Amino acid sequence: MQKKGMLIAQVIVAGSAGTTAMTAFSYLLSEASDKNFKEPLLLAAMISRMMSPSNKHTAHKAGWLTHYAVGIFFALLYKYLLRKTQVSATGTNGAMIGAVTGLAAVAIWHSTFRLHPSPPHTHRRKFYTQLVVAHIIFGMVAVLLLGNKNKRSGVRTIAQAASKYLGG
Repeated sequence: MQKKGMLIAQVIVAGSAGTTAMTAFSYLLSEASDKNFKEPLLLAAMISRMMSPSNKHTAHKAGWLTHYAVGIFFALLYKYLLRKTQVSATGTNGAMIGAVTGLAAVAIWHSTFRLHPSPPHTHRRKFYTQLVVAHIIFGMVAVLLLGNKNKRSGVRTIAQAASKYLGG
């Protein structure tokens, strides 16, 4: 496979694995708390409520596809960030990146719930909290799988990269 093909494969694997890990966490927490934190099913419900009732199966598939597509997109952003900033691919850096993208996800979900004409019911405050934790898990898995070759300069943290880019 060519270098570009390997990069695409790496991003797809990292995004899919990260999405699977965060989704497993969301499903386990949903079962333990008797709340609906299942992102693909919440997406499917929103899609279904915008379609005719006979398309629930299609909406279910679309919810899962959307969830994984967004995960792969986030992995692509992570790969770009790792390359551009030369931040090392460590679990700690992945958790920090995941926390930031988790906060962005909260803003997106909150806006989506507010704008949707018939959003599904979930305990939003608890959903948003678990969403940040789920994205920390996603970030750790995705970043570790994305890896990078920044061994020669040692471990570079998010704080070091931010300091460089913010002029500190």
